[in-house]
Amino acid sequence: MSKFYRLATFVLLTSLFITGCGKQGTDPSDGSDSQPAPSRNGSGASGSDVSSARTSGTDTSGAATGRAAPVAVSQPAVKNSFKEITSQLDAGGQLYFYLSTEHALAKLTDAIDDLHKMLSPHGGMIGQQVGIFFKTLNMIVAESGLTEISGLGASTFAISDALYRNRVVLHHYQDDGDGKLWQMFGSEPKPLAMLDLLPANTAIAYYADVDAELMWQWIERIVMSTGVQELQEQWIEMEEKLDDMGVDIDALLGSLDNSFGVVVTLDHDEKVLIPVENVNLMIPEPAMFAVFTVKDDTLFNMLEESFAGADIGLETRDNGGLRMRVMGQKMPVPFPLQPAFARSGDYLFLASTPQVIERALAVKGGAPGLKNTDTFKKLAVDIPETGNQFHYVSPGLAPIIEDLYRRVVEEAGEPEFGTFVDLMHFEEVVYGYGVMQVTDEGMVLSANSNHMAVSATVLHFLGPVVITSSAILLPLLTRARQKSFEMASAGNLKQIGLGLIMYAGDDIEGGKLPEKDNAEGLNELIANRYLVAGSVYVNPRSKRHTSGKDNEPLTEKTCSYIYFGGLRDTNKYPSDSPLAFDKPGVPGNTWVVFLDGHVESLQGPFDSCEAVIKALDRPRLPKEHKQWYLDKAKAMDERRDKLEY
Repeated sequence: MSKFYRLATFVLLTSLFITGCGKQGTDPSDGSDSQPAPSRNGSGASGSDVSSARTSGTDTSGAATGRAAPVAVSQPAVKNSFKEITSQLDAGGQLYFYLSTEHALAKLTDAIDDLHKMLSPHGGMIGQQVGIFFKTLNMIVAESGLTEISGLGASTFAISDALYRNRVVLHHYQDDGDGKLWQMFGSEPKPLAMLDLLPANTAIAYYADVDAELMWQWIERIVMSTGVQELQEQWIEMEEKLDDMGVDIDALLGSLDNSFGVVVTLDHDEKVLIPVENVNLMIPEPAMFAVFTVKDDTLFNMLEESFAGADIGLETRDNGGLRMRVMGQKMPVPFPLQPAFARSGDYLFLASTPQVIERALAVKGGAPGLKNTDTFKKLAVDIPETGNQFHYVSPGLAPIIEDLYRRVVEEAGEPEFGTFVDLMHFEEVVYGYGVMQVTDEGMVLSANSNHMAVSATVLHFLGPVVITSSAILLPLLTRARQKSFEMASAGNLKQIGLGLIMYAGDDIEGGKLPEKDNAEGLNELIANRYLVAGSVYVNPRSKRHTSGKDNEPLTEKTCSYIYFGGLRDTNKYPSDSPLAFDKPGVPGNTWVVFLDGHVESLQGPFDSCEAVIKALDRPRLPKEHKQWYLDKAKAMDERRDKLEY
């Protein structure tokens, strides 16, 4: 199938290039009334005159020049939307772009049909799947309004050293706006009332008009039109499951008033401690809410019934025109999380806490909000006050994210992580405010941002994804840091194990290991110059231990590993007999080195040596050594303060 997809892509692109990008063919004998393009001097020379001038090498005044005279063309031979689009762009800035697409996209369905015909000889199951694929693709293209796009334009104009005004235009002609693309996201700009809900500490906000009912019906129509029984049955099964859950999808979609928003706030006056992979990060207190415009109580009642059946102690907090339901107990997480939902007027809220709903409604009631801040006012200059979508990303968000990364790097103590963070260039993280308007001629995005048009467009449509990715990347970085530490500890124990094996090997008669426990026993490796590097005896994750100098005797403060001295019968059970492991209390997994020199990891930190031995006993600890290990472990736990764990 991979060959088929490659071939299909090649033929589709070739068809578009050949059939969609050239001039429209005309019959020279059709008697059309087309006029010749005027020349630069306005004489309206015919095509033959121009040809003669080029052939003779004379200019329009008859003087010989040796080259063809330039011809001024006031109107293109092929219709385009240049004037309609460029009239909405800013000229004279850093970017000015126009692309006519109407003739290429108008032939897109023909190109898809041609490709289908070319591949139709495939029979059997493959041929059937190919037919379904092209039928569905053509339906989506035809009904989406993609072929109605006449052109794309973009401009960027610097309004300060660090701020750009961007315009992006997706155009269709007034009589070509029947596609779903032009219907699902609003019909005309309207006041951005949802801006009046945003608290002053808003970090991220996104709002859009979306006709959910129309979208659902269109997807259902496409699924049912495929003729694929399995796909149709899955759709019907999904609707039946929703019905079993008490969700009347038709009633629900009919109750929505076709707009929604998502908001994230960060309260700098309140800090919360977030543990991430054993690193404690202090961040501004986060909160989040989603808001929908609704026509009635259908969604509120569905939520209330659903939560009531979950037996979570739902609390009623009604106040005047506000109906609010709150989960009885706060969730056991490091930041405030007590889910709530509420209905007030035409708005329905889903929120992380009831307080964030109350703050949003206070702003709506006249309290200072985001619109009153200097930051927003600066970003909102020359941006329309009406529209169908808007996005806002605070300039203050990037420094917060950078600070978190820097703290992780500081805890890691690894230079390569600092280089990684430097390469991220947080000072260039995109921020801004933009409004998308749906008009009778397409869509227009106006945005002020610290980046130019392309980035501003990505921020508008993919902003939530980008922000979420950044949030995911931080734990990934800390996990990478944790993994590097674990591997360092495993490497240390590997070297210690090999040093002990060499020590025992040099005792030709008895093959004995150092008799004393812990640092005292491991000091034999330094004294006999088997392993003299002080850093090898400390796990880099340990907070209580610091590396000693090379060749200097170890203390319990400069050794973060437990060593069981005096092990006998060293030739028995070498792969099952532990020699040394991380001291209890060292963060992360516990690494163990065995008598044959291999290392293994035990899940999670342990609070005692006895717990480590019991964890080892489950899989394979030699029976004849079991009690010896347990007695040693208990004795060590009784001296834990002296052993620095």
